Amino acid sequence: MLRMKNNILFFIIFMQLVAGCKQVVASGKAITEFGEYALDSGLQLKVENVSGIVKYRLVNNGGETLILSKDRASVYQRWVIVWDGNRLWFSSSDIGGVVWIKKVDGGYSSTEYYKNSVLLKEAPQVIKEFDG
Repeated sequence: MLRMKNNILFFIIFMQLVAGCKQVVASGKAITEFGEYALDSGLQLKVENVSGIVKYRLVNNGGETLILSKDRASVYQRWVIVWDGNRLWFSSSDIGGVVWIKKVDGGYSSTEYYKNSVLLKEAPQVIKEFDG
């Protein structure tokens, strides 16, 4: 009985540790699943399914939200997020793409990009392939 309780306790502790882990993602790598990601720049990206909509949030080490998605991309369509080290790229098969660019004041602004735009030419390869 004591062994069974120890096993259960170990399992509970293990699950709490695993649940608290963030996946580390290098710049330029595709994110296509919900979860919390530690970016190699030290920022954190949180991607969630909120009532059937893909919601993402970029947060600094102090917990301050730098980017909060305002798109209405369906979770039932294909989507991808890529951090290129400076900009956050989001593309969805139902709404198109947006890139978040850091402003002089440290905040971020979003801009839609199109297949022939200058921005798309600067996009990470993953984004180009997704949109191509």
